[in-house]
This record gives sequence, C-alpha cells and structure tokens, in this order.
Amino acid sequence: MDHDAAGIQLREKKKKQVQYIQDNGSQKGKASLQRSSKDGRGEAGALIRAWMSLEEKCQGKYKVTEAMDLDIKNGKFIKSEQLREKSPNKAQVPVVIHGDNVVHESLVCVEYIDEAFGNSTLVPGSPSQRAMARMWAKRLDNEIATNFYRLLMSQDKEDQKKIAQSMLEVIRDFSENIQGPFFFGEMISIVDICIAPWLVGYRYDVMKSLRQFVVPEGEEKFWIWSLAMSKHPSWVATISRDLAAMMEVYQP
Repeated sequence: MDHDAAGIQLREKKKKQVQYIQDNGSQKGKASLQRSSKDGRGEAGALIRAWMSLEEKCQGKYKVTEAMDLDIKNGKFIKSEQLREKSPNKAQVPVVIHGDNVVHESLVCVEYIDEAFGNSTLVPGSPSQRAMARMWAKRLDNEIATNFYRLLMSQDKEDQKKIAQSMLEVIRDFSENIQGPFFFGEMISIVDICIAPWLVGYRYDVMKSLRQFVVPEGEEKFWIWSLAMSKHPSWVATISRDLAAMMEVYQP
C-alpha cells in the first residue's frame, strides 16, 4: 500500500500536490523528463521510490506529470482524469505508464522498472537474494513507512513511545544486515529505495523535530548507509529540498 495520503491529510495551510510518474518511452526507455515547478519539494515517499528507480534505469529519459491536488478547504483529493483513467486502483499514486502497460503500487513499480529497462540491477540475481530483498522491502514498508505516519498522527505520548521503539528495533535489525555501504553491498537495491524516503533526509528530520525520534549514533552501519544514500545520484535527483515545506506537510 502507498501511504502518503495519510501524511498529506495532516497539512492545514497550503495545497499539497502529489505526482505520478509516466514513462512515454519505448521498451528502451526513451522519453523526456519534465519536472514540476516545485523541483521535487515535498514529494510523496512512495513516488520517490518509483522516481529513484527511473533515475537508476532510464537516466532522465522519462517525464513526471502532476496528477492529484489536495483541496484543503473541503478535505478532498482532486484527481486528474488521466489518473482516474490509468489507475483503476482508486486512483492511487504513483503510476508508471510504459507503452500499453500501466503499473501502480510503488514497490511493484520499482520491480517493473528494474526488469523493463535493461538487466535487473535493483533486485539481486540469485533466488535467495531476490527472496531476501522482497522480504526486507515488505518488512520495511510495513514497519517503518507505515509507522512513520502512525507516529506523526498519534497525539498520545505513550503510543508515540511504543511506535518509536518498534521502529528503532526494526532499524537496528536492518542496520545489522547492511553489507555496506548499501544493503547488498556496493550497488543500491529495492531494499535501499524502499526505505530511504523515510529514513534519509527531511522525513527523518520531521520525525526528529516533531516526535524527538533519533537513531542512536551507535548504529554505525545505519549512519554509513544513510550518508551513502544521501550522496547517491538517484537520491540527489529526486529528494525534497525544502525542509520548511516538508514540515508544513506533516505539522499537526
């Protein structure tokens, strides 16, 4: 499930735009990149997963299209006709359109992009590694990405502590299994892409500021991973660059 609608509903002051990804290229991925005027600020975490994958596999030969706005006054999402037409799954984002193929659910988008454009590099080669990658991606999606929103939406201090502790336990386990600098070694994978939008950059800063959530400095492998991710070209090309805008999205 893609989660950012929950986070967006916390926003009270300004309109938040969500995006979906459309690749109009051939099977070789030849398309153009059209960024929004916001230049990547405050984008949905699920979108970043698909966007990073396109950066990895298509090197800018794709375009990003606005597909949904939030009407703050009425508390409703305004979805484009194209999104309604192309995403039968309740018009969720992100959506990848590649020729006649329409793919949604962000982790499915990552795997599709990986397989559709050249040799698979984001999901490891051996059956055991592929299984491990999918299990970790699913776990991190369920126990970190989902709990990010639970942590921010909860107004109960004890509940916040329980959620934060649960997240830290998963992060410690994740850290212990990092081969370095990325989860499977020198190349980023679906596991790194799955969780980076919530543990690297401004979403981590949001948790730190609003809920005093901090990963201990002793988790050295995690912090080496975080630094490596923050410098990776596909992350740099797609990250949110405006902390104030991000804080405004999630400020209760």
